[in-house]
Order: sequence, then structure tokens, then C-alpha cells
Amino acid sequence: MSAPPLTSARPEDLRETVFYASRFSPTGKPHGTRLRDDPEGMADAVVTYLQLATSLIFQGPPTRQHSGRIC
Repeated sequence: MSAPPLTSARPEDLRETVFYASRFSPTGKPHGTRLRDDPEGMADAVVTYLQLATSLIFQGPPTRQHSGRIC
């Protein structure tokens, strides 16, 4: 039995995942005020959730207007 083929994530799917991850931990508990007020910590939480949600995000070559870094 093989795994289903990978498909591109729709922007709506990523938005929903990031929106959920910004509010709740992977265990479903709401984030506390300290994490919500810490942008770096929140970014870490979102990345962790995306990894747990089996999202694959690819990085293309940098464009002229962009240095290649996300932030």
C-alpha cells in the first residue's frame, strides 16, 4: 500500500493551519499571553505546528526584491 500522492497546499489550507497554530498548541491548549506577545516564540510555535501537520513548504530561489530570507 503506497501513500497518496503529494499535492500543493492551497493558500486557504495554510491560512487555516497558521491561524489555528497562532491560537492553540499542538495539544489543543490555548497559548498563554506570554507566547502571544512574543513574535519569535509564536513563529516557533507555528513552525512546529506546520511540521506536525505534515505540511511541506518549499523555498524557491530569491527574487530581486527578496533576500531569500523569510523574515
